[in-house]
Amino acid sequence: MKFQLNIFILLIFLISCGKNSTKEHDKIISYTTIKSEPITKTDSSIRDNSTSKSSVSPLPTNLTSYFEDFQKDTIKIEVEAYTQETSFEPTECLPLSFLPLFEDHVYATQTESIGAKPVGKIKVHDDFYFLVFVQQDDYGPIYYGLAYDKQENKIKKVEKVALIWGDAGDSEEVYSMIYHTDKKIIIEKYIQICHFDLEITGDQVIVSNTDCSDSTKVLELNF
Repeated sequence: MKFQLNIFILLIFLISCGKNSTKEHDKIISYTTIKSEPITKTDSSIRDNSTSKSSVSPLPTNLTSYFEDFQKDTIKIEVEAYTQETSFEPTECLPLSFLPLFEDHVYATQTESIGAKPVGKIKVHDDFYFLVFVQQDDYGPIYYGLAYDKQENKIKKVEKVALIWGDAGDSEEVYSMIYHTDKKIIIEKYIQICHFDLEITGDQVIVSNTDCSDSTKVLELNF
């Protein structure tokens, strides 16, 4: 099973990175990575020198311009290998000036940018969009789906749609099928959670007593 193969890949990844880390169906249309063009960094604050008081910059309103269009109404979102193997450059990610737009939904993982790399977007209708981006967490990459109202310039909902993480014998893998219908996004999340025993002898990793459970969760985002 693909999930189980990824567990072994993830274990090797965690062992190699752990020394430097501080923390931690019938038809499927495969999603091809959209390569984003470098993003120009913008200033996130303006200082009024004449009065020596800080003035808050207006929130940027061009969020959707950083996302390429998905080419299908049905999309598979899953963790891709490059997100586990390569760190994102700040120029690949959304500028730090967008951080207030995300409120408490998503936190910045870089000092020069949010650390969120745009993946793609679906225009649901009018000024409503479904946006997908990926961030690299200490335990593994996380893909987020956003319900975004362009007219209000507001993120209405944030949902994790794909991830892989593992720590101390526990792991979780999630991927999602995204369906676009009239004024609605349907997210089918496929989840596998595993617990296993690890024995490390030299460079060899022995996995035993693997116990995994699979589940499916269906969500609807109405626009």
